[in-house]
Amino acid sequence: MGPGRPGLVLLQARPITVEIEERAHPRARRLTRANVGEVLPDAVTPLTWTTLGSFLEHGFRGVARAAGLLPPGDDAPFLVLHRRRLYLNLTQATAVAARLPGVSATDAERMVLGGGSGQAPTPSLRLGAFPAYARVAWRLLRLARWLPGETSATAQLVHGLPGREAVERMDRAQLASQFERLLALGKRVSMVHIAVSGSSAFRLALLTRFVERRRLAAPADLVNRLVAGLDEVESASPTLALEHLAADTRARPEWRAALESEPCESVRAWRAGRLPTDLTTRLRAFLDRYGHRAVSEAELSVAAWEDDPTPVFAALRTLVASPRPAAFGHAARAAGRRADEQAFFARLGALASALAAPLLAGAQRFVAERERTKSMAIELLPAPAPRKPGAPRICFRAKAWPGPKTSST
Repeated sequence: MGPGRPGLVLLQARPITVEIEERAHPRARRLTRANVGEVLPDAVTPLTWTTLGSFLEHGFRGVARAAGLLPPGDDAPFLVLHRRRLYLNLTQATAVAARLPGVSATDAERMVLGGGSGQAPTPSLRLGAFPAYARVAWRLLRLARWLPGETSATAQLVHGLPGREAVERMDRAQLASQFERLLALGKRVSMVHIAVSGSSAFRLALLTRFVERRRLAAPADLVNRLVAGLDEVESASPTLALEHLAADTRARPEWRAALESEPCESVRAWRAGRLPTDLTTRLRAFLDRYGHRAVSEAELSVAAWEDDPTPVFAALRTLVASPRPAAFGHAARAAGRRADEQAFFARLGALASALAAPLLAGAQRFVAERERTKSMAIELLPAPAPRKPGAPRICFRAKAWPGPKTSST
């Protein structure tokens, strides 16, 4: 009810539903924002939950089932929506990880949360469980053989998605077909990303355990430094590209003057073609490469940079005003990592160094691969979506979608 003329006016005649809590699963007793909170820090929209959430749940369940870690009939979710925020079901995630050979419940929780204690637990291996461990090990080997080829195949499919102009020309039937292909590809990409992320977490856990066995101080902190500042990591590429563009802008007075305005004014000038031609070309090249990225980019209601480049211009303005050389932070982290690597191997004997080298190389490789598959997943979101600038990504016009209005669509 609300005030009006000549008296009270009925505003809504149906039950208010937005404040009702989602029904909790009995096997979702402990939740964590670890990992998911980095890409979805705020409340998620229903569109994000029913699309991206569905993709990720499919990826978790598909990888766990392929590895032989998910018992038949286990319906506990890996992801939980609580008060419109996305959480990882720590109860389910640790139960699944603890089924890996030699991984205790404590190990599993540390693997999920990415933490480390100061003392390595003793592996839990029971003689009667060896047949089950052998089956899991065999399935993990098959998964490891499948992963590189599937990663390459899905990357080619994502890069080959039709551009916006091509999608805008599609008729209703073509849009429906394209949307079905998008849903199928989203499930494949999610399985690849979850498998790579799991492999990365497992290798980091192995390296942490090795460091703990050597009784080195702050094992988790040391491992984090050993995988910092890696070359060609997708998540760092946009920042490095902007830093190089800012360095060039500082050396070009006309570029610098053009970017001294408020970011929204610079965006209007860029769209109106009033920026220097060379600067416009560089900005277009940046957006062609990274325009699918965004702040809180996993949330589909957030505009991608190609739709709203205001955050790009704001970051560029800040970087231009800074005297720090391009890629200075990345170079400092890389130098620190190389120094830590030298000190790490210097404390090990020849045999221990021979064991540590492949552990470290594997952990570093899969950290970079994890970021590459995450970038691929983000690239999938806006690619086939005909929409006006600023509209939600992966959102088709209602009049163009001929299929059923289910929660996934």
